[in-house]
This record gives sequence, structure tokens and C-alpha cells, in this order.
Amino acid sequence: MKQRKVLLGCALSLSLITALASAPSTVMAQGDEYAVECTAEEDIKVELEESVYVAEAEAETGAETESVAEESVKDAVEEDAAGETEVEESEGESETESGSEAETGEEAEKRMLDVIYVGGEAASDENTGAAAETPVATLAEALNWVNEGGTIVLTGDVDGSEITKSVTLQSQGGVITSSSVYVSSAYIVVTNGVFANGVAFSGNGSNSVTFSGAMDGNYNSISGFATVTIDASVLRTSNPNSPDIFLSCSNLNLNGGSVISGAFSTGSLCCSGQNQIINLGNIFMDSLSVDGELIVTISGKFGDDMEAGITVLTVANGISADTLANITLNSLNSRNGLFILKLDGNSLVTAAHNHTLVLVDEVKPTCTEDGIAAYYTCSDCGVMYNDAEGNYPIGMTIPIEKLGHEWADTLSYDETGHWYGCNHGCDEKMSFEEHTLNEKGVCKCGYEVFAVLEGKAETYTVGSEEGLRFRFAGSVEDFKALYVDGNLVDPADYKVESGSVIITLSKDFLKKLSIGDHTLTVEHTYGKTEVGFKVAEVKPGTGASENKSETGKKEESKKLDTAKTGDTVNLIMLLSMTVFFGLTALVAGVEFLRKRR
Repeated sequence: MKQRKVLLGCALSLSLITALASAPSTVMAQGDEYAVECTAEEDIKVELEESVYVAEAEAETGAETESVAEESVKDAVEEDAAGETEVEESEGESETESGSEAETGEEAEKRMLDVIYVGGEAASDENTGAAAETPVATLAEALNWVNEGGTIVLTGDVDGSEITKSVTLQSQGGVITSSSVYVSSAYIVVTNGVFANGVAFSGNGSNSVTFSGAMDGNYNSISGFATVTIDASVLRTSNPNSPDIFLSCSNLNLNGGSVISGAFSTGSLCCSGQNQIINLGNIFMDSLSVDGELIVTISGKFGDDMEAGITVLTVANGISADTLANITLNSLNSRNGLFILKLDGNSLVTAAHNHTLVLVDEVKPTCTEDGIAAYYTCSDCGVMYNDAEGNYPIGMTIPIEKLGHEWADTLSYDETGHWYGCNHGCDEKMSFEEHTLNEKGVCKCGYEVFAVLEGKAETYTVGSEEGLRFRFAGSVEDFKALYVDGNLVDPADYKVESGSVIITLSKDFLKKLSIGDHTLTVEHTYGKTEVGFKVAEVKPGTGASENKSETGKKEESKKLDTAKTGDTVNLIMLLSMTVFFGLTALVAGVEFLRKRR
């Protein structure tokens, strides 16, 4: 039992020593090193004394117990020393880590960027280039710290350098001032205002360049690129008086809104959208395709200076008819179509042209769409004129202003509802509403339920194989009963169908009616509607077997008159022949008697 107490005391002492040994490092981190060290030493002494006292008090337990206590104290002292060593090592590691973090922070000032700024008054290669306020000083330094595919923004003028990365060059007030710039990377994108005028811009023979939105580029030369793409950009030669080629590449692409001003040569030229070539000299290519419109302008040949026989461009592999149809001469050169472009072998040249004008009819305006005034156009070149003689050219068709709706003052209606219609005859309806019927089945618009739509003054001819058909406004659901001359008609003697309300009297019922006028009465939800009709007998000799319309009756009358006229003609011919033969016999008899005398 005593032995257990000793061991318990030693363990408690050991725990206190360990806890106190760890305290100095915590407080030391706050700066009060001396006070903590003193407190720790005193506490350790107290705990050691208490441990020894407990060991002595239990001495009767024998040497083994005393030995355990001494070992416990020894272990406690060793653990305390180890704790102090760990604190020192931890402090050393913290100092090392802090130093490393500081070094890392200094290196972070220079890091790889997707967008880097270069040039300007604040420029220094010690800057990071991460913002316009901290630009680097040289293009070479910018290339060192920009990522592949990144963007270099010129915030001030800089000297040129070999472009070793595939990047986009943008100007924010600065330009590359060198007279020549070489590109060794796979590609480069050039935007507006990047180069000073007259730069010689070259590639390594296999790379590509794209000019995107570069509207003010004047180049001494562009060469060495496998592919040059001009996207909504303007490229000009810096030597406009020279016919020498300033642009050469294997493949040249012109995308919508682009202009090349100057002589050039390429393996293939592909045009998409509307683009323009300003001819200042020789233009050569192996192949040409135009998806859109390619406008050719011949510099210095405007108005009366224009002439035939000027070579515009030459295509080694020839120009197809489809491609030729998409190439036009600038109207300033064409002198209103008096000059056009024609093929001469593999070259496109200017040629004199006589118009063949045809009238294009007016397109009438509608309520919602403008019309187009009539005009004349040349069937060959497409130039438009306002007159048949071709004296007044127009650059575009002349619109006729749309009419706009003119709404009627009175309501129009059908069985579905009523509305205000347009006086111009369009199908638009204003303020459409369904009918609201009064107790008599009449709407304010004039629509009346069971108003007679078809069948007024119908006539049935006895013997006809068809009955009589009547159509009324309204719905079949509102129909109740049918009367003829006030007598209820058996439903077996008529048929009621939808399509408004269609009522057909059977022929068998009509045969029972007397010859003359009759009245048909329809009883419906809103009251009664009456309509008159006739039953007529067959006229002698006509053999009519069906009801006839007025037109049919007239046609039949004409046939009858024709038949009568034919009978009269035949009777006259018979009488004439009888008289003729009679006179002939009389003359022959008189002659016979004379001879006998």
C-alpha cells in the first residue's frame, strides 16, 4: 500500500514538472524570458523536495521503494531538461521559418504573369510589371516574366527585342520604336498602335501573325510568316509611291472589314466577309477564294483618270466564275459602271462597259414594312440608276415609307367576335372582343344570331335530285326547331350541320309542298328567324331534273334559242329546195311541149 502511495506521488510530481517545464516557452514567446525561467526553477525545486519527503516518509517499505522514487525524480529532471531543449529547438525553427518566409516574400515580387506592363516614366526592371503603375522597363524583361499565350501592354515607348514567346501585343500609349522586329515564337497577335511607322516585321518562316483591330499599321515590310491573318485591320505600305511588294507570306487571310493598301504576294488568299484591296502595284498569288465581297480600289485612277487595261491582280491557278462574281471595282473607279473587272488570262484587269438597263418594279409599302421605289439596274454589272437612260446613278435602293395602320371607325365582325379593321386592307385587328348578345341575340356590332348568311330567295324545281340548303349565323347548340309555313317539320325531313348552322331540306319533303312561295322559320335560343323560298314546277319540254341557278337558267335559255334557230334554218332550206326543183320541172315541161308543136 505504501509502495503505491510513493509511486502515485512520483507520478504527480512528474506531471507537474512536465507542465511547468513547458510554460517558459509559451511565455518567452511573449517576451518575459527571465521571469519565466526563475519561476520554473523554483517550482521544480519545490516539487523535488516534496518528492524526496514522500520517499523518506515511506522508507520503511524497503530499499526497492526508495529506489523507485529516486528513479522517478531522476526521470522527471531528465524530462524537464529535454523540455527545455525542445523549446530552444522550436524557437530556432520558428526563427528559421520566419527567415524563409521573408525570403519567399521578396522572391514573390517577381512572378510569372498572364498580363505584364512595360514602358513609361515609372518603368524599372526591378518592378513586377503586374500593374500599369509598376511597369518593367524593357521588352526583354517583359518576355521573361509573361506566360506563354499572355499579353504585353505597352504603357510607354520601348526598344524592340526578339519576340520569343507567343503573346499578344497591346498599346496603352506606347509603341515599339525599333525599325525591325523579329518573331521566333509560334505565333503573335498584334493590336492597334503597337509599332512605330515603317517597321520591318518578320517571322522565322513557319510561324504566324494575326493583326486584330490594328487600324493604323504602316509597315516597311511584313515577311517570313507562314500565315498572316488580317482581322478587322488596316495594313499599309509605308512607301505608297513604290510598286514594290511590302507583304509576302504563304497564306493570307482577310476577315470582315480589313484593308490591304500596297503590293503583296502570297501562296493563297482567302477572303471572308467584305474586304478591300487598294492596288498600288503588283499583286500576285497562287490561288484566290472569296466568301463575301472583295472590293478592289485602284489608287490614283478616279473619275476621268480611269482607264481600261489596268492589271489589278494575277492568280497563277486562275479565278473561278464564282470567285469572279464576288469581286467588284470600287464605284469611285468604275465611274458608275462604265468600267468593270474582267479576266485576261490569269489576270484581273479593268475594261470598258456599256450598261444594259432593266426595270425593277416598285415594291408596295405595307402597314408594317417599307416599300422600294422602282429603279433600273444593269444586268451585267449591277449598277443602279433612277432613270431608264442611266443619267442618275443611285448607290442604294430608295425606300418608300411604310403606311402604318389606319383604323376604321366602325366595327367589323364575324362569328368569332368583332374588332376595328385597318382601312388599308391588312389582316391586323384592333380591340378584338367576343360578341356580347342581348336578349334578341344581337351584338352591338350588328352581329345577329341566326342571321341568314346563304339561301335567300332559293327555288326548288320539282323533280330535282337535290334539296335546298340554308346557312345561318350562330351555333348548332342554339337551334331548337324548324317550321315551314308555320308547320313543325319532322327532323327526318331536314339535316342540321355545323359550319355556322347549315339546314338542308330534303327533296322528298319539298316534293310534298305546293307550287309557289313558302316561308322557312328557324326557332332558336334567341327567338325566330324567317327566310322565304319557292317551289317551281318543271316547264314543258325542259325536262329539268335539278335546281338551276340564274346563270344556269340563262345558259339553258341560250341553248334552247340556239335549237329553235337551227330548226328554222332547216325549214327554210327545205322550202327553197322544193321551189327550186318545182321550177326546174315546170321549165322542162314547157320546153317539151314547145318542141312537140
